Amino acid sequence: MQKKQTEIIPAQPYAFGQALAYIRTSPSSILEKIDDHGYHRVFTFTDQPVLVQMNHEGSIDNARLKVEVIGDHVDAAILNQAVDTLKRIFCLTVDPEPFHLLTVKDPILGGQMSSYRGLRPVLIGDPFEALVWAIIGQQINITFAKKLKLKLQGLCGDTFHFNGKSYPVFPKPEQIIALGEEKLRENQFSRQKAQYLITASRAVASGDIDFEALTHMSYDKACQSLMQFKGLGRWTAEYVLMRGLGFQDIIPAGDLGLQDIIGQFYKHGKRATEDEVRQIAKAWSPWRSWAAFVWWLQLQLAHFVEQKHRSGVISDE
Repeated sequence: MQKKQTEIIPAQPYAFGQALAYIRTSPSSILEKIDDHGYHRVFTFTDQPVLVQMNHEGSIDNARLKVEVIGDHVDAAILNQAVDTLKRIFCLTVDPEPFHLLTVKDPILGGQMSSYRGLRPVLIGDPFEALVWAIIGQQINITFAKKLKLKLQGLCGDTFHFNGKSYPVFPKPEQIIALGEEKLRENQFSRQKAQYLITASRAVASGDIDFEALTHMSYDKACQSLMQFKGLGRWTAEYVLMRGLGFQDIIPAGDLGLQDIIGQFYKHGKRATEDEVRQIAKAWSPWRSWAAFVWWLQLQLAHFVEQKHRSGVISDE
């Protein structure tokens, strides 16, 4: 195994510990390992799986991130891909100050941010992964969604081994296509969910869904581009654009978790409707994705403290 190391200096302030707390409690995070030494995750760069590890030094106002990349053939190009990926996932180059200044104008959101100084969103590792997770999460509770994610990974994902530890590798579109709908249905995926996963995987493999092209579109155009595919409604499209591609000003208002927690704080405990969430979130533009992340983190930590006794539906598609 070859190793290469480097350092990333994020835009300050940066609270890496809060990012790790989000990953540790997120039902989407079945591929990441979080421990006392930081963040560990296998990515595939130029068809090669590599283990990427990141930890931090310094304070929130002077954070430095140490990166190590391990694989069979790790060169400067692979190291650069790993650094670019980490910068995207953890929003490391984005100045958080404008968002923090915006939250001051909203006493409720600002009150939450008082506990989250240096926080910024954590994206899902790969846009295709975000798409798969979104489809799996449609209309089921988070506990069952995580179960299906683990099943899919076990059915067609590879494994990377290093120092006696095993790390899952997210499957490629072709690996999911090769499973076929019947195999998915045999493993507790509904007929619709199996169809949507195969259809979406084929669209990505063929280039009909072009994630790079989506990053250069407006929100409306990108959303409509995704929604033309069967099974990809507005919530799914917004989730992929926000968590997979890093669109900064999206509020996935169809998310029942967001409706619950925003209703709790802004509607006297009554669940907010999708329209009400969109109306309330107008005050957070152009940082609606960041605000949504704050509320998701708050929701996840509450669930974690309660030892996951409750589970909520995360989509109403």
